[in-house]
Amino acid sequence: MTVKTRVLSRFRQNKRIFSIFQSISFLRDKVIDPPNIRKTEWNSNIKSLKIKRHLTIFNDRELEFKNYFRINNLFLFKYYLRNNFPRTMIFADKITKYYQDSVDNDIDLNNAHKNSEFDYLLRLMMAYTRFTMILPYLDFIKNNNKISEMKILDYGCGVSDIGILFASLGADVTISEISGTRLDFAKKRYDNRGFKVTCIPINGPSHYPVLEENKYDLIIATELFEHVRDPFKLLKNFTNALKIGGYLFDSMGGNFDRPIKGDHLKESIQIGNSIDYINFYKYHFDQLNVINNHPNLLYLKKR
Repeated sequence: MTVKTRVLSRFRQNKRIFSIFQSISFLRDKVIDPPNIRKTEWNSNIKSLKIKRHLTIFNDRELEFKNYFRINNLFLFKYYLRNNFPRTMIFADKITKYYQDSVDNDIDLNNAHKNSEFDYLLRLMMAYTRFTMILPYLDFIKNNNKISEMKILDYGCGVSDIGILFASLGADVTISEISGTRLDFAKKRYDNRGFKVTCIPINGPSHYPVLEENKYDLIIATELFEHVRDPFKLLKNFTNALKIGGYLFDSMGGNFDRPIKGDHLKESIQIGNSIDYINFYKYHFDQLNVINNHPNLLYLKKR
């Protein structure tokens, strides 16, 4: 056995072991809400977003997913047995495989997006809750703004956890996602809760919807820039659409230190690491030091 073979074998073994622990935590969260949700001061706000108040958050999210796709418990249980639980690295690798040899042209990339819709949405609903990403910044935003008067864009929203949380606080929310099932699912989540939402469809990998100038107080970009053909063009669109003094929540923190795999696009990583992109970001945005000893992902538009 060569050194390379031994390393790959050990990696696969560790991945399986790690996936077992991830599966255990997944099952635990179906019984009791995870600590990062139970212990936050925003716990009551988060729990109020459930469709069925008596369920745990993850069971409620699973129910919402099943209702949309019109599947039952048995179907989903068998799906987990075949593909592992959505939280695991094995399941994440399954999604990555949709994009093998499918990212060089827009037709193939768009087909990969369509083919992966079910797994993509299942992972976002059941692997983690993205609103936990914004929780460390909510007090700052609330203390410096009247949320009920804010206009917010959740771009590349996925299942729009963060947008829904802000809608529950009275904000005027717009969501943007790939047209079809992905956008329809996100919109349905607002409908289920009686929240109004404006939708902007993204009609292909090279489509960058025109955004109204100087409109938004906050633009949410979670796990976004590394998935688009031209992140510089998208950043310019965001800069144009944000008000002076508005916020960009960028979960990448302007950092494109990402592996090129799946739908992490090569050209995106190259553009994001370019001097022009970095200088533009620094010229227009200041990173806010909201939380000590914590990655600061909130940026203020200064010009």
